[in-house]
Amino acid sequence: MELADIFMNFDQQVQHQKNWDAYSEKFSPKNIMRQFNDVFIEGKNLSELSLSNLDKVVIQKHRFERKLRNLEKSFTSKI
Repeated sequence: MELADIFMNFDQQVQHQKNWDAYSEKFSPKNIMRQFNDVFIEGKNLSELSLSNLDKVVIQKHRFERKLRNLEKSFTSKI
């Protein structure tokens, strides 16, 4: 079946009878605010989050490099 045939034989009544809403139940303001509260206000499920040792090393490396850049900028601005 070609695309042109699909469009030519499309039944508009079917379009109006189907429920095309795939998001409002999960993403309603009430559900989003509950999830926001659980994560950011109450801090629930934070114990499930953990960093591997490699992640910790990468973060420390980034912080160290940032400190070095800041020191370098500070040093060069004084010269």
